[in-house]
Amino acid sequence: ALMFAPCVSPAIAAPVTAEVQNIANANIELLDYIFGEKLSGEERTVLLTMAANDFAKNPAEMRQSRRNAQSVLNKVRKQRGAESVVTRKRMMEALYFALKNPKPEDAADAAILAGIIEKRGLIVAADAAKKRLVTRRDLQSLVDANNFMAKLAGVKPMNNISDDNAATVGKQFASLPASGRANLFAGEERYAYLREKWNTLTPSRQKLVVTEVKNALAKGKNLSQVTRAVESGLIKRTQMIADARRARQVARARQVAQARRRRSGGGDMVSVGAKMGIYAGMSGALSSFN
Repeated sequence: ALMFAPCVSPAIAAPVTAEVQNIANANIELLDYIFGEKLSGEERTVLLTMAANDFAKNPAEMRQSRRNAQSVLNKVRKQRGAESVVTRKRMMEALYFALKNPKPEDAADAAILAGIIEKRGLIVAADAAKKRLVTRRDLQSLVDANNFMAKLAGVKPMNNISDDNAATVGKQFASLPASGRANLFAGEERYAYLREKWNTLTPSRQKLVVTEVKNALAKGKNLSQVTRAVESGLIKRTQMIADARRARQVARARQVAQARRRRSGGGDMVSVGAKMGIYAGMSGALSSFN
């Protein structure tokens, strides 16, 4: 059965015990997290009724659903920033596509949950082949990222995403190039990385990036393109730092192993040099615009 979707329609009434309430609360809290917003009182009542009905049919399965929900919640509560955003998005995608292909016994309740998602307007576009979604939060995050850079560069910000904007993206999504669809899929997480990694830059490096952004905009470049370039530069820089850190760890492990072999009489050893260069900075992040 689906983790959040009991197997019996809410049309069948069943007693709501304290245990059922606790089970429903855990699954509702998890849905609140995945949606990134609180369920309404009406939606909570529907899910509570679903939980009560399913508990009457299969108590063991519902107890397990509570344990599953609590386990996931314990994990995500420890996450921060971009990591939390990525986890929530992947869970949203897993839930959405599971609801599209439920087991026969889950079909009625899957339809109810899918209806809640649709009513809230959470999904703008879906790619069934890639199992990826474009959410309303992705679109707004792209605008927020653009406005983050607009504020730094001292230019006019963009308007927030409207229902009409979201509908237009949904209609045009299939005809967009792969790179455009990829940016839409990752809108929220890219903005999270932008905010998170921007704060790791020194003031002098931040100033350098702002100068590059201003120069690019002065040459007539699009604010969205410039912002995507900065995001990509920060993500690339983070990956290079992580790769360099791993390389240092490998080099250190080799040095320790060699030292041990020398102490144990392993004969002449050829030392392994781990020559590390300076991390690539942000100065070249917008080189394509110069």
